[in-house]
Amino acid sequence: MNVGRPSGQIAGAKGSVVPRLFGALLFALAQLVFSGLSRAASLPHSPKPSYGQLAIVIDDLGYSRASGLRAARLPGPLTYAVLPFTPYGGLLSELLHRRGREVILHLPMEPAGPGHPGPGAIRTSMAPATVVTSVRAALAAVPHAAGISNHMGSRATADRRIMDLVMHTLEEWDPSPRRPEPRPAATRPGLFYLDSRTTALSVSGPAAERYHVTHLARDVFLDNARDRRLIEVQIGKAVGLVKKRGEAIAIGHPYPETLEVLERVLPRLLEVGIALAPVSELASHRMAFHRLAAETTGKASGSNEALEN
Repeated sequence: MNVGRPSGQIAGAKGSVVPRLFGALLFALAQLVFSGLSRAASLPHSPKPSYGQLAIVIDDLGYSRASGLRAARLPGPLTYAVLPFTPYGGLLSELLHRRGREVILHLPMEPAGPGHPGPGAIRTSMAPATVVTSVRAALAAVPHAAGISNHMGSRATADRRIMDLVMHTLEEWDPSPRRPEPRPAATRPGLFYLDSRTTALSVSGPAAERYHVTHLARDVFLDNARDRRLIEVQIGKAVGLVKKRGEAIAIGHPYPETLEVLERVLPRLLEVGIALAPVSELASHRMAFHRLAAETTGKASGSNEALEN
């Protein structure tokens, strides 16, 4: 009988279809895998998880050419605080600017103790006009300054009159011959003030707010002790602050011990999710926040007036 023949043909057909389907599936899967690999190869590698930004300031530049040049070779976008009226301050400021590094004025200010802050120091006994003139002269002596920080100053930064005069000068400062069109104070770009926090009694914050100057403060001193191991510990503290709140500011000096540790540690920071940034970038975050707050306040005020009308 031929009854089984059709059945055999059907079975044969099934046997030939299954391998073909399986082969087609394998081919399609291979295409997906290879196309995915191709796309992955064309994309940049995924960056390490980013915790935030660390700004590192190298203080007290200007007296030593060798240490200043070594500091200028440190990797990453650091900020360099240059003392005015020093043998190499102007030279280093120009060099750093040409290399795309951020320069700020490290303004000498009167300490509470017997220390001498250096030429051009702001003292609490000065007349108002003398303070303003002295700050302007110091800014002119450090070209390309994006902001200022205090050198010493535990007495001067605790004096409201002095800090109001300093902030007034920063608010008005314009190194260009043509002043830009007036804009609302909260959105006006300008020099920022970085408080080195040499005293807990500093009144720089409220003074900066009164004169619409962007204000920042030091979080960690790296090298109060010139010991390599302790400097590494302080860098660890700064990294911990970044991981906790998204940003931090650390200040160090061009000591051989500090520079040696930074030369070794800075290239590894990105590997642990810490991005280096100049202080001005952190200042721009504050400026953006104040701008948003001003806009929000303006809108709320307009809404209230509309309701009252």
